Amino acid sequence: MLAEAHAARYARSRRVLAECVADAQRLGELPDGPAADGLAAGAQSFVLGLVVQALFAPGEFPAERQVELLDAYLAGLAPA
Repeated sequence: MLAEAHAARYARSRRVLAECVADAQRLGELPDGPAADGLAAGAQSFVLGLVVQALFAPGEFPAERQVELLDAYLAGLAPA
């Protein structure tokens, strides 16, 4: 089924992203406190939501604005 294939792909993507988050936490680029899987799920959810916004309102979400929003999201995760 197509939905199962997409769900599996998103789960794999989250696992890879969680590994990247864990590496960034070890390097001090991201805070230690939150679990890597939670940060990965949040980042994936943010990006998927941004994709939907860009699809439905491309004039309001051009590529430059998408990059700005993602940069701000990621900056909010970095340790103070």
